[in-house]
Amino acid sequence: MKRWGKKIPLIIDFHAEATSEKVVLGWFLDGRVSAILGTHTRTPTADARLLKQGTAHVTDVGMVGPLDTAAGLEVESALKPFITHTPLRSKATKPTPGPVVFNSVMVDIDPQSGRAVGISRHDLIIDDESMI
Repeated sequence: MKRWGKKIPLIIDFHAEATSEKVVLGWFLDGRVSAILGTHTRTPTADARLLKQGTAHVTDVGMVGPLDTAAGLEVESALKPFITHTPLRSKATKPTPGPVVFNSVMVDIDPQSGRAVGISRHDLIIDDESMI
């Protein structure tokens, strides 16, 4: 889509479990969108890159939340289904003290073409004491 002679950037948030699906969709949409950013697993991946036709891609951006957890859940709650073989859906029950992780990516997009010209990870760990 063009507006005022420039292409409007199109960024896709692909919320999926399987990394293979996220990678394949990235290749399929290469050159058709500015960026495809995988989400859902809350575990950041180290594969941020520019694809051949100018689409920025990362399999999973990660999460913003408590660092000392299992994907944002209390470790004991997340571990229970694995050791008891009981299908339980874990959920956050109380705030987890400690540092907070901030996972993100920055995508640089050419305003004329709408294509990505750069992608980089930016991950921070913030000590919760500094937030008080």
